[in-house]
Amino acid sequence: MEVHKGTICGRGVEILSATDPVVTTSAMMKFISELEALDAQQEQSAVKESKRMESNDRLTSQSVNCTETQEKKNNVSKERLQNSVATNVESRALQTSCTITEHPCMPFASLKDIKAFGTVPYKFRCRVKALMYLPSDVRNFVRRSCQSCRYMVPEDSQTKSDGGFKVSVSSVLCPHCNQETTLVYLFSFIIEDESSLLHAMVFDKDVATFFPELPSPQDFLHDSHLQETMGHWMLSITQNPNNSVEFVYQDPRCDKRLWLELCILSYFPQGCEETGKVMYRIFDSTFVADA
Repeated sequence: MEVHKGTICGRGVEILSATDPVVTTSAMMKFISELEALDAQQEQSAVKESKRMESNDRLTSQSVNCTETQEKKNNVSKERLQNSVATNVESRALQTSCTITEHPCMPFASLKDIKAFGTVPYKFRCRVKALMYLPSDVRNFVRRSCQSCRYMVPEDSQTKSDGGFKVSVSSVLCPHCNQETTLVYLFSFIIEDESSLLHAMVFDKDVATFFPELPSPQDFLHDSHLQETMGHWMLSITQNPNNSVEFVYQDPRCDKRLWLELCILSYFPQGCEETGKVMYRIFDSTFVADA
């Protein structure tokens, strides 16, 4: 397989100026610590949201009931998003991206605008780089999930083995609804552009889209070669051998990380609509590796 080098329909990436602001290490470490504290809640929310997505695949066309004041705010957000795209398009220099999306003609949005956008759920396309991935051990990309109630078995309840969690492939019943659980893929990226940082999950079917060559989670657990290959893929994306937050802060002129074109879905975790807590998932995006 060859890395996609096309530039049609807006594909490509932007060269950042050496004068662009760089987030400080202390700020990033605070950001990572906050993410780790919320990992369990986000994993549970990801699987619950997946069930809602499967039952209604037209999230962007959902009607949002709101007052006239809220509608005006949303219109302002949309206008800001469009203006941001128009402002940057002339200065973009196209380079090779290591991913492609199923929506190449959708305009790019900055992470800052994605996070500030007033309508949730909503779908975006962005051009970013990956700081790191979670969990750090690729063997832990496989988790147990209940297909009935969408309960995700927490890592601390699984058996620790050789520095990673050993997930049983035998039948395991959900402690909540007593239904059988299944093995699924779940991991996340911390991504950045010149405007902001974002924590985005990749779950179940979206993982199969992102890494089309991956086998079933059951086969992945028993194949050390596949696990090693996954590690190489993640390293090629982050250029961060230790998956460490300190490593990624280099001179921007020497930044060799590959660009990612990603489709991002914003959504409210189940039960969090009133609190306004928004989470993000990667969808319809595919990693294109070297042969």
